[in-house]
Amino acid sequence: MFINRIGSEHVFSGMNCQDSGFEIKENDTTYKCVVDGCSEGKHSEVGAKLFCLSLSKDLNLEETGAFDYIQLLESTVIKSLKNFVTVNDILNYSLYTILFCIELHHSFVVFYCGDGFIITQDKNDKIELQAIEDGAEGNYPLYFAYNFVPEAELNGLKHNQVYFRTKIFNKTEYKLVGVASDGVRFIKGSEIEHIFMENLKTQNEVGIKRLINKHSGLFKDDITISF
Repeated sequence: MFINRIGSEHVFSGMNCQDSGFEIKENDTTYKCVVDGCSEGKHSEVGAKLFCLSLSKDLNLEETGAFDYIQLLESTVIKSLKNFVTVNDILNYSLYTILFCIELHHSFVVFYCGDGFIITQDKNDKIELQAIEDGAEGNYPLYFAYNFVPEAELNGLKHNQVYFRTKIFNKTEYKLVGVASDGVRFIKGSEIEHIFMENLKTQNEVGIKRLINKHSGLFKDDITISF
């Protein structure tokens, strides 16, 4: 299930949808990717889309270790950065959260750099939205492209703080795991939270899209789900 919708505040202000992503099944492996461009970047949706395009074309790996996937994610960012050579280019085009989930034989593995949500469905069909709060002091997201910006430009952030982190969910406990941009944060505590979760549980993609369209005022930020 893959859903990508622009937020109502982006529509109101004339901005593009800054989320991108994809979902690919290759043999016995499923890849789910959500990329959320930074709102402060003038054209971060461009970098996000370039990253997704490049990564989706390079996913020809057989089941392998986590380190190899992290290398692939890092090299894909670096490849896209070659289009943007100045610091201003990087800040305007290349700041984006990356959430990448792989379904393997015995587990789901999530790699992430930035903020967003991991969606889990356990063996009892309980759905949870687990917030990823991968931010530096001040609670702003960490973007991998910061590694290519002088530290003097990063308000005290050190490059050794910015790297891909990993979470593993064993299939003995979890039926399904996916990822979502932080636009889903508006669901928690809302009047449609229960029906939204039920639609996630039943993989009702059309139902979720209708909910988002009907309650567009609630979804102020772009929302992308791969579950």
